Amino acid sequence: MALDPALLGEWKRKNKNEYHRFEADGTHFYGTHNTPYWIENAGSTLNINNKTYYQRQSPEDDGIVGHWRDDPNGEDVYYRADGRSVHIFDNEKGIHTGTFSYTTSHLTTYSFRSVMETQSGSMTYHLPFQLPVSASYSIFGNELTMGGQVYTRVTKK
Repeated sequence: MALDPALLGEWKRKNKNEYHRFEADGTHFYGTHNTPYWIENAGSTLNINNKTYYQRQSPEDDGIVGHWRDDPNGEDVYYRADGRSVHIFDNEKGIHTGTFSYTTSHLTTYSFRSVMETQSGSMTYHLPFQLPVSASYSIFGNELTMGGQVYTRVTKK
């Protein structure tokens, strides 16, 4: 699958903590950088940016590492000691695998989203367990417009 070389690298959504990373092999990752988090209630609640609250499912108390559940949004997340993560959403057939890093107060995550190809200003996402999805995109200098959103280049590969 061919990917437009101008798309390669990392892009940050304007005024949001949302990042898209496109690799030469067509893999597409979505992530966030330095998101504040707190472990509360004697280690039983993971509060991410005062927006999402997970309840610990694994019995051990090892900081952020472990199995967490967000019942209202139907999500299970597993943060492993080796820096890998797995996200499972109740309403999706597949799972999202990725990586994470953290300090005592901030979390950075990336999860695999799709394998992509581009052709003449159109990108096609080959999503796990779903039919391909196409969308238009454009790049002018260090600005990417994709899905009606504007992103600024962070790194180029």
